[in-house]
Amino acid sequence: MTETEEISSQEKLVQAVNRLERTLASQAAFKSGEKDTDAVIEAATTLIHSNPSKIVKRWLATSSGTASEATLADVSFVAKTKLNPMANSAMGRDLLMQLSPQPEEMQTEVDTDADADAGVDAAEEVQPKYVKAASREVESYLLSLAIRLLWRQNEAAKALDLSKKALQITTLHMEEASRNTYGVGKANGLYPLLARLYRYQSLVAEVCSPGFHLEQAQRGELVNAHRMAVIRRDVDTQATLLNIMLKDLLNANQGTIEFVLNQLLFH
Repeated sequence: MTETEEISSQEKLVQAVNRLERTLASQAAFKSGEKDTDAVIEAATTLIHSNPSKIVKRWLATSSGTASEATLADVSFVAKTKLNPMANSAMGRDLLMQLSPQPEEMQTEVDTDADADAGVDAAEEVQPKYVKAASREVESYLLSLAIRLLWRQNEAAKALDLSKKALQITTLHMEEASRNTYGVGKANGLYPLLARLYRYQSLVAEVCSPGFHLEQAQRGELVNAHRMAVIRRDVDTQATLLNIMLKDLLNANQGTIEFVLNQLLFH
């Protein structure tokens, strides 16, 4: 790539994902007693004043410019190339790939045997480098990015449906982590992403129904989600859910005031 060539939005998104993977992977290496000196030094400098939640929050802030330029096709491509279809991120990967399917490579029948052999060798050399340490975080991030893109493209119904599935996937990751020996703390890199998903769902829901009021069941779900966030000390999700519930109460109160005023004016 020459100096005059610009990096595409797709490449920027891949670079951002790789950066998060390196950071979380080096942290995991430090905790597991990795002997590689470079990995330990990088992990130690990261861990001095950080934890996975803080790392992801800073990463989200530094990746905001990349996200603003990405398209659904970019998100679909990154999901296909960075999320392992055989790992726990497979469900989100499938959802994202369905939003903007990648075109199939055209096959010709005029290839020689030598060209075919060369193609096989090249395919063997270039293996997908799926993320491992950051697979759950990348999956949730890409889902949140897709929700925002659908919302901005005035496809609120699709965005709302995807947000519900994304919240289920992220919550499931947390529940699975809570059953591990070390508890839910192993999934605290997902805290800011869960809060982000709830925030986008609220924004999308309001587009679908301006001045919306949450149904009783929905309020119960948010209250339960807030209770779980308090238990695991997830301050990001706590704050987001409180804002959503307070906004709903204000909307409901405003609706009551308007109803009373209308009754006074017209009766």
